[in-house]
Amino acid sequence: MPKVCQLGGCAIYVNADDHEPAHFHVRAGGRGGLQAWVEIESLAVRHTNLSQTDLKMVLDWAAQRLPELRAAWRQARAGQLPEQIPV
Repeated sequence: MPKVCQLGGCAIYVNADDHEPAHFHVRAGGRGGLQAWVEIESLAVRHTNLSQTDLKMVLDWAAQRLPELRAAWRQARAGQLPEQIPV
């Protein structure tokens, strides 16, 4: 799963062979650590065990980066490596 951004201790990923709806994953604390699953269009959080502070940071960032997140999803679905998204 390609990482598209690192926000402090939270890594943002978009998976190439993932299911609809368009979404991204968040991992904090390394593999098996805290996680979140967020829909790109609505920013609805479908799963999380992140702290409220980290979740707010990620959602605030995502709200400012929707075009880039959409592009990353399209690139990943087309089998391309998604471009890095600025912090």
